[in-house]
Amino acid sequence: MKNLLMIMALMMCFVANSQWTYKTINSKFDGSFKRAFTATNNNGFLMMEESDTVNKPFLGLSGSYFCDDETLIDVVLVVKGVNKVYKIDAMKSGDNEMYYINDSIWTDEFVDDFKSASKCSIRVNQSYCTDEYYTFNFSGSTAAFNFITK
Repeated sequence: MKNLLMIMALMMCFVANSQWTYKTINSKFDGSFKRAFTATNNNGFLMMEESDTVNKPFLGLSGSYFCDDETLIDVVLVVKGVNKVYKIDAMKSGDNEMYYINDSIWTDEFVDDFKSASKCSIRVNQSYCTDEYYTFNFSGSTAAFNFITK
């Protein structure tokens, strides 16, 4: 009985530390679609939604207020203790609160690293405002990616 309680407690801790949440959204305006998002860090979060492109989800970074219309975002995915660095082109939303990530990032290598990463650090390079920094626990990234793309 003690072992069962210990296993249940460990599973609850694992779920509580899982940083990706995903669900199907039912909207009167947009219909039904899948969305996944991370816990917040520095008022920002990553968000994935299914897209028309097969196995290439829509990926966005929401934050405070972004200045540059287009920018280069530095992404570091920590995979088995190794930093994998990516430079990603992004375009700002009309309300200045999100960067839409160019879907060309979804190479086989990036997908593997994205799904295997334990942590993700992001630097948004801005020329008009100060750079923005975010760090996300990537626990559950594989399940979130698979939910969106399948």
